[in-house]
Amino acid sequence: MLYSPPKNLFVLFMLFSLLFGLCAQENNAANITKRVEDLIVQFQSPDIKIKESAVKELAATGKESVTILLSKLNDANPKIRKISIDILGSLGQDANAAVPELVVRALRDQDQEVRQAACLTAVALFPKATVKFFDALENSKDQNIRIAALEAIVIVKAEEKSLVTAFIHAYTKDASPFVRNLSEKKLLGMGEKAIPYLKQGLQEKQTPEYKKACVEFLGKAKAIPAILDMVQCFLQEGNSSVANAIPVSIASMGKDALAVLNQLSQNPDWRIRKLVFESWEKMGKEANPSLSFVKQGLQDGNIYAREAAQKAYSKITGLTFSSEENLKKWIEDLQKGNLDTQLKAAASLAEMAEKASAAVPALAECIKRLPQRDSASRAVFFMALSKIGELAVPSLGELLKEEYPYETRRDATLTLTEMGTKAKGALPALVQALGQNLALSPTSTMNLRGRQFDAIDRITQGKPLPVLLQGLKHSDYRVRIGTARVIGSMEPKAIAAKSMLLEMAKDKNDAVKSAALSALKKIEEKN
Repeated sequence: MLYSPPKNLFVLFMLFSLLFGLCAQENNAANITKRVEDLIVQFQSPDIKIKESAVKELAATGKESVTILLSKLNDANPKIRKISIDILGSLGQDANAAVPELVVRALRDQDQEVRQAACLTAVALFPKATVKFFDALENSKDQNIRIAALEAIVIVKAEEKSLVTAFIHAYTKDASPFVRNLSEKKLLGMGEKAIPYLKQGLQEKQTPEYKKACVEFLGKAKAIPAILDMVQCFLQEGNSSVANAIPVSIASMGKDALAVLNQLSQNPDWRIRKLVFESWEKMGKEANPSLSFVKQGLQDGNIYAREAAQKAYSKITGLTFSSEENLKKWIEDLQKGNLDTQLKAAASLAEMAEKASAAVPALAECIKRLPQRDSASRAVFFMALSKIGELAVPSLGELLKEEYPYETRRDATLTLTEMGTKAKGALPALVQALGQNLALSPTSTMNLRGRQFDAIDRITQGKPLPVLLQGLKHSDYRVRIGTARVIGSMEPKAIAAKSMLLEMAKDKNDAVKSAALSALKKIEEKN
């Protein structure tokens, strides 16, 4: 009979074996963990060979090292988290199991460098992981996750059309202003790469919000070649918000768009011409180089295009179309009306200020035709010229000539004085006028010369001498005489003209010589 050990002894043996195995396994796990931690340290070495050796050994440990590295993603130190991610990336396909956790880290980690490393590694291990980022951008309720998803799809260099689509959806749908602004920034940051897909968005079956956003971004990107695409969209689009956004977008491109718009303004389709005029209206004064084309539109055979041209003209010039018509009427009143009609027209033109510059010649003619005694009417016409401003200065300078009555020359001088520095263009005419007073009575001559000097002094802001010195060199001896007499009446600072007056005292013309000597004497008396 064979010996049979007691059953309880066998059970004890099995329990002992199990415990021994568990202890050995626990020791082995602890050893692997310790070794992985050592290899993590080696991975940080600047020595490439040491780093490569660490990666090879980690790869040899298989799933155990991946599990340990994943646990390190919860480490409080962001540097450890990033290094662990870098190592997972180095392990290649052996680390595929880490992709879900890497996606989570890419979207939720508080450290930017960790997020960037996680999204790059996740996509490197599993390219379709990009879908997770797009999904998070569209569906996550957490603003921070949506922001991280935006960053992630840019970092991993997702397909450009998908990027454009995602950015526009976020821009038009996201509830967070921060996400919308970031989407706009990212889309514009794509530059010309985004333009083909924005143009496609105008033609595809997209929501009105999507198309409108494409229109807006093409304008912000100043995509001049896309203007023709926007025109086609305008002709085909049934949604008013999209259609209304197109001229605004084209206008935002600024002067660079004018050449294309100039050509389109000649298009036989009135709808296109209307769109062009609406774009110019939105541009306002910036569209001034295209004003001649706008004026053509004022005669457009289509009433809708013509009305759009009228609005554009008003916005560019600052004149309402009705005031343009009034301007023509008031000029005609100045030319053909009686005095009362002329005065009413002049008062209205004064209210238009510089916008009434086309009326300057007619106002000047009214002044020339006035009787000398009618100072009240003359004041109304001169007031209109004064309000028109710099554009009226040449005509005011013309009215200083000796062929006009004393009263006209006096009032023209007073008007220039009131205008001050705006009348700089009249300085040569004022100097010339100093020599054209000699035929007047002595009292009128002195009076007018004094006013002319006051005008020069006011226009030059108290520094008339450089202008007057030019008068001493004038080819007309009468101007030299008149200037010398004015200088002689100036304050002691006129001493700067002494050398030129001494030269004038040698003049062959007795009147010039006398004026120079008289001025020198007065200067000496004042000093």
